[in-house]
Amino acid sequence: MRHIKEIFNQKDISLIDNEYNEFLHKKEKYLQDKTNDNYLELTFAYELVDAYLKSALSDGYITLNELQYIRNELKEGLTE
Repeated sequence: MRHIKEIFNQKDISLIDNEYNEFLHKKEKYLQDKTNDNYLELTFAYELVDAYLKSALSDGYITLNELQYIRNELKEGLTE
């Protein structure tokens, strides 16, 4: 499957890039130091990206399969 950034660019939803980059930063920070504060920040960042994705889905910019793929990729490495 295509990389998430490719989907954003191809589907013209690159406005999510900043939120996605912030999520990746918070994910890396959480994986290095698993504190409650880091987890809370990561959760908020995920919910923001997810809200943008749901909006893109409802506007017809992405498909349900792409939404599910992106969600799975975002959560990768977070389950123990």
